[in-house]
Amino acid sequence: MTKKIQNDPSLRQVHALINRITPDLSALWKPSVQSESAPIRPASGCSVIEQLDAVHANIRFALLAAHGGQGAGGYLESLAEAVEDCVSLDPDAALAYLFIRNGNDYPLLHVIHCAVVVHLCGEAAGLDRGGRHPLLCAALSQNISMIALQAELYHLQGPLPTLEQLLIRRHPLTAVGILKALGVEQPQWLEAVALHHEHHDGSGYPFGLQAEAIPLGARLISAADVFCAAVSPRGYRPGRPPHEAMRLLFMGTNRIVDEDLGRLLTRTLGIYPPATLVELRTREPALVVERGERMDQPRVMRLNQQGNPGLITATGEHSPARVLSPELLPEGFDLERTWREAEGLRQGMAASA
Repeated sequence: MTKKIQNDPSLRQVHALINRITPDLSALWKPSVQSESAPIRPASGCSVIEQLDAVHANIRFALLAAHGGQGAGGYLESLAEAVEDCVSLDPDAALAYLFIRNGNDYPLLHVIHCAVVVHLCGEAAGLDRGGRHPLLCAALSQNISMIALQAELYHLQGPLPTLEQLLIRRHPLTAVGILKALGVEQPQWLEAVALHHEHHDGSGYPFGLQAEAIPLGARLISAADVFCAAVSPRGYRPGRPPHEAMRLLFMGTNRIVDEDLGRLLTRTLGIYPPATLVELRTREPALVVERGERMDQPRVMRLNQQGNPGLITATGEHSPARVLSPELLPEGFDLERTWREAEGLRQGMAASA
């Protein structure tokens, strides 16, 4: 199954293999917490962060529904639509979710983070909602065959054991078998899941495809997957700063994505995405609350100001000097609470504009 397919830019062999994969639920993870008896619906008027929290809870419900013989494929499509609505409503708040919700329950949060990034980058690449929808579905279900394994590996430092390596390399095609068993038939969705670990330089898996042989949807998910994994903390390391995560994609020896897609990702997310903590050149700590017109000049809220600090564009002497880890801020700092304060400022400025 993991044998590389060489010199096949038409992807005929890949599609033929995808079509031959047998529907199989045997590798589908069953959540240990089964208290949800119905999909969770966010209250009217709740924030984008709260709406994405509901998506998080409902991914677990969708997997439970799959084990009960219900239409989990339809649930996943509904969740993709919910993510799409959140990003359309407030893209900066949706991006902030990557940093406000990370760490605990990484396997399920990670796929939401990826879906947010895929939406934004797909939109920037010119895909309409119809073109993005199967890719968001694929982003949410990309690891459906290895959720339990991801949770086990969260604290693992060092080389992977041989069995775990084998399971990881097989998981894209195993995931396709699960999705088929759940009733998924959309070719773009299945293709993106099967190929989301292919790399521009041919170092990916399961087929070792290269460059333009990899469809755009799979390349978008691959880029989002690596970026979101890099900025998220693990049990053994903190999250990497966003600009370092960008370098992993297209500036190192191994090129995961092509330079054009890497530049698109950088322009779209910015060097300092929302909810990133930075130190300004004035040595003041600040929270990024919006992307700016320039990717290196976001809107920030200074954190050491008394009273209402207001929002400023980070330029000149107030330009970001470096990314800060939350651990470097005073004890008791709460990123989510600070974000809510910043959202209040944003809404107030929007209302008065």
